Amino acid sequence: MKFVAVLSAATTSRKILTGVGTFFVVASALVFYYFSANILQPSYYRDRIQIPETPFCPTLQKPYDERKLAFLVETRPLPHLPALFAHMTNLVPPEWRFRFMGSPEAMLFMRSNPFIARLEAAGKIIITGIPGNYSMAGRQEISQMFTDPYLYTHHLAPAEHLLVFQPDSVLCAKSPKTVNDFLEWDYIGAPWRPESKFGGNGGLSLRRVSRILMVLERERREMGHIQMEDEWLGNRMNKLPGAHMANASVSKTFSVEANVWDESPMGYHVGWMGVHHGQLWDNEEKVAHIMEYCPEVKMILGMKLMGDKPSGVERRGLEIDML
Repeated sequence: MKFVAVLSAATTSRKILTGVGTFFVVASALVFYYFSANILQPSYYRDRIQIPETPFCPTLQKPYDERKLAFLVETRPLPHLPALFAHMTNLVPPEWRFRFMGSPEAMLFMRSNPFIARLEAAGKIIITGIPGNYSMAGRQEISQMFTDPYLYTHHLAPAEHLLVFQPDSVLCAKSPKTVNDFLEWDYIGAPWRPESKFGGNGGLSLRRVSRILMVLERERREMGHIQMEDEWLGNRMNKLPGAHMANASVSKTFSVEANVWDESPMGYHVGWMGVHHGQLWDNEEKVAHIMEYCPEVKMILGMKLMGDKPSGVERRGLEIDML
């Protein structure tokens, strides 16, 4: 019996010692964990979160540069206008905004297009009516509009770089250049002659507004003047102190119209009132090159280079079907 009692007491002692040992091990682990959490971890885990008195309001860069504006004015609800704007808004650098100024019919037509409606909702394109003091009845009236200082100081302000394009102009996705590559110039458009030192067609042109206003402060174009607005402005901008005008060798890389050829211009201007210039569009080799380099031009040509000449003006044998 004594042996059994002693054995039982020894067993109980071992259990107590084991329990005490386990307690100290667990307690030591907890103490180590506590101190390691407060000593070894970085301070940002220990510091209390400081809640600012005012909420954080980051200063975000505006998506559009108010100094850069692409501008088209048109009274006709032309079927290809939404497609043209969809194309141009993707090729012109993203900070540029677009302005469409049109008749009530043209505005309604543009806004009925879902893609154009999304562009307007995002602020990428601004659609407004043509002010009542302007007329689009003919070339003289259009020239008066583009030589009116009020157009620039009120309707298009605060734009400094103005990309003017028309329904018969387009940019090319394969072009190695963008509009921003030509911002240094006061005026640039498709050159009229290979020897041109300045100026160019206004149907696809980039203009510096501050220089235009300097011209219009000195002189106003008279209605009926033989020079249209692009030639009238270009001639006078070239005479301004410090004028920086692009010559034909530069202008042809911006746009090609008829008389001066370039293999890879940024864009094309087809011609006034849809008449395709024979120097270019009657040349089968050049047309084939354009269709390979800039197939987007089909949007502004229509689907055939046929029947585009006024009565009495003959083609030179080229009838090309672009379907």
